[in-house]
Amino acid sequence: MNNKSCCAILLAAGKSTRFNYKIKKQFCKVYNKTLLEHNLDVFSSIKFVKYIIVVVAKEDLSVAKKFCEKYKKNIVIIEGGKERYNSVYNAVKIIPDNKFKYILIHDVARPLVTKKLINKCLANIKNYDCVIPGIPP
Repeated sequence: MNNKSCCAILLAAGKSTRFNYKIKKQFCKVYNKTLLEHNLDVFSSIKFVKYIIVVVAKEDLSVAKKFCEKYKKNIVIIEGGKERYNSVYNAVKIIPDNKFKYILIHDVARPLVTKKLINKCLANIKNYDCVIPGIPP
């Protein structure tokens, strides 16, 4: 990737209905960190990611802010929509015009994403219009 900065959209507005627990899964802790924090750790460590948009439900805005404060990257927290695509749309709408060549979209409920996997996607994006990672079973 030729020094092109990108924006990461981290989707965390889900209701966790199927998870059926008192805490939404994006705020559950695994190894002493919430799933949101695990994702922020990875995306904030990637040098090409200059801007992170965290999308959460309206009732979770203040909780998300608490978890995002410790990160040095430019992080914006916004309200999600009724469905996933509405949340993505809300995030894309606030990306500054012509500032980022690439947009990364990731679901916070999938905390096992690695810096290596994201960098592999970024390395391959120049060859394709879109890159989606897949990990075989």
